[in-house]
Order: sequence, then structure tokens, then C-alpha cells
Amino acid sequence: MGSRLKQWRYLRDALRSRCQQGDPEVLKAAVAVSECGTSAWLERNSVSGRTRIMCLHCRHRLCPACALRRGYKWRARMTHALAFRCTQPAKMITLTMPHDDKGLGKNLQKLSRAFKLLKAHPWWRNNVTGGYAFLEITHNPETQQWHPHFHILAWAKFIPYDQLKQMWTAALGVERAIIWVTRLTDGAASAAYVTKYLSKGADASVYKDPDVLAEYEIATRGTHFVRAFGAPPHKNPRVADALDGLHAVRKAQAHAEEGLWVRLVAFDDAWRDALRGSPDAWRLISSVGYARMELDRLDIPPPLEEMRLP
Repeated sequence: MGSRLKQWRYLRDALRSRCQQGDPEVLKAAVAVSECGTSAWLERNSVSGRTRIMCLHCRHRLCPACALRRGYKWRARMTHALAFRCTQPAKMITLTMPHDDKGLGKNLQKLSRAFKLLKAHPWWRNNVTGGYAFLEITHNPETQQWHPHFHILAWAKFIPYDQLKQMWTAALGVERAIIWVTRLTDGAASAAYVTKYLSKGADASVYKDPDVLAEYEIATRGTHFVRAFGAPPHKNPRVADALDGLHAVRKAQAHAEEGLWVRLVAFDDAWRDALRGSPDAWRLISSVGYARMELDRLDIPPPLEEMRLP
């Protein structure tokens, strides 16, 4: 948590400093990132009585907190796809490109163009049914070089390593490139592996250097970090329809449940009242599991001993 907070602060300060250049997109991002996680409030479910904390989320691609939430979402989605929807075993494919000094923007264009050429190849179209490509971007602070590459979950027949490597190098227009192909056996572990790149955001070195951060922010505008292609093979059309129907029902239930939550009070006001000795405020923030943890960290005793929840 501490490292993510440092990354968020680096990001906030760097975006604020770049606002002086007059870029409206940077100004918009700076305001959104600065307000991420703020304006927290407490809500209570009118049926179950459960209490939760809600806050604003910027959903910016560089925000480490929002990246973590995005990774959890995709992990659940990929776990479901690997476990229930497909007959063919999934393959893990990693496609890289050689390092150079041309900058992140040109590297991303070259990588995307090569992947489009690979998907259009007759062999790929006949042997790969579908899948998801996850983009990861790493940065070397010593050489100041970028390394964008794809981690791909693909449902396919047998993939010969040498043939795929030859097609990929031809698509890149280079003499050599490193690839990796393996068959997946554990769906949950595989889903966690590929989606962790969505959870971590950018490299730590990107947040520490304002110029590098600026290059990353500009180059990745409009870039899709998750790209679906083809269609995963279903076990049975009826099973697929049943799963889609179940997903729709659960989505409708979740939407209906959102209407049961009632906003109570701003979290800062409840926390302030609790420290002043209000039993009601103490019980309210204790019900979300926050108060005891925070008071223990700050070594502050609760207002009254009987306010502690069992």
C-alpha cells in the first residue's frame, strides 16, 4: 500500500507540474488523479444493514489505486472464461520486440501493427480461435529504453514455437525477437498471472521521472491495454446461452442492490465526531472495520471502552 501511495503522489505532482504547459488533457488528468479516493462517504444497505465506504475514482490508466481495481475485475472475468466457457485448453503466448531508442509512441505503433499482421496470417486464422491480449509496458531507467510486449491468452490448437517465432519476426520486420508459448493447466493461476500487469500500473521508474511519465502519458492515450480477438470456443451453445443468461441475472441483481444503499454521512465528519467521543459515530465507522485498525496504528484509544464491537 505504501508503494502505491508513493506512486500516486509522484503521479499527482508530475501532472500538476505539467499543467503549466497548457495541455488540457494533462490538466484534466491532474484534477482527476488529485481527487481520486477523496470525498469518501458512508452508506448503509436498507435491507441487510451492512455499511460500506464509498469514494471517488479517477479511473486514469496511470493511477495505481484504480489499476488495482481494474486488475481484480479482469481477473474474475478471465477465471470465468478459463474455467467454464471453453473446450480447448488455453495457451499462454508472450510476444516481445527488440529494444531501441525510438521512443514509446513509435514502439507501441510498431507492436500493434505487427500484431494485426500476425492475426491476419492464414495460419493464425485457421489455428487460433480467439483470446485476449494484455499489453505490458516496462521501462529501463539506466538505458531509458521502453519494452512494450503482449501477454496473450489464446484458445488454439498446437502452436509450433519455431513457426510462430518466424511469423512474429516477419511481422515486426526484424531478424530476431523473443517469444514464449506454453499450455495452461491452472485457470485461476493463469488468470491471475496475466491480469497482474493491469493491477500494477506503470513501472516505479516511470512515476519518479517527470519526463518519462510525460512520455508514457502521451504515448498511451487511446491505447487499449486489453484486446479481445476472435471468439473463445464454447462447450455447448446451450451452455453458453445459459451462462450468459445467468450473468445477466446477476448483473440485474447487483444493479437492483445498488438502489438499496442509502448515503449516511461524509466519512471525515463521522471520523471527527468519533474522535470527539460520539458513540453513534464510533459504532458507524467501526461497522466498516476501519476505526479500530486506524486507531491502533495511531495509538489513539477509543472514546469509550464499551464502544468497541465484539
